[in-house]
Amino acid sequence: MTDQNKVRKLIALGLVIVVLVLLGVIGLVVAMTNGNAPQPQTTSKSISSQQLSSAKRTAPSSAEVQSSSSSSGGSSQSQQESLESFLKDYQTQKLDKSELLKRQAALKIEMTDEAYQANHVGDDTSNLIAMIASYQKNKTIDTSNSTQLIEQNYLSSKIYQQQNAAPGSYYVEVTYSERPIYQKEGTSMKARYNVTMEENKVAALNLIDTQPVSGGKTSNGNG
Repeated sequence: MTDQNKVRKLIALGLVIVVLVLLGVIGLVVAMTNGNAPQPQTTSKSISSQQLSSAKRTAPSSAEVQSSSSSSGGSSQSQQESLESFLKDYQTQKLDKSELLKRQAALKIEMTDEAYQANHVGDDTSNLIAMIASYQKNKTIDTSNSTQLIEQNYLSSKIYQQQNAAPGSYYVEVTYSERPIYQKEGTSMKARYNVTMEENKVAALNLIDTQPVSGGKTSNGNG
């Protein structure tokens, strides 16, 4: 009887140990499964946040669009203002050395190097200064010189942007007075140009024609 009781106790103890081991394994499996399980709600929120961030980067805000449009309009306006400033300087020619040098310096800033050279601004200024000095000394004029002692005063201008042409293309009409140095009365004139602008500088200046303005007599070069 004693041996049978021992056997029963050993069997019972073995069963208890097996049950405990099984419970431990099951608990471990459940814990691992819960730890590796995906979290749908959190992932969904993360994706939604990324999509929103991407959309913000791709689509410009209304403020950015307005700023771009305003900048474009401002650039065009500034270009026409620069052209008008150039026309005032170009079509004004005082027969005075310091004034001529100021005009030359202004035109050098307002024109590209190519346009400045092509229109002989520097050479014409030097010729005018030399001719003024000669006239003041001898009271004679070299009529063979292509540059003549004619004073000019800008009066007004009309600027038209050419629609079916390259950007920066303009047609302009300039009204000014001109008076030879030996005359008291001058004449109102109108000059027409085709002008090409690069940014805010004159890149090309092509004279179409000049003609007197009807009834445009002036006194001492003032309109």
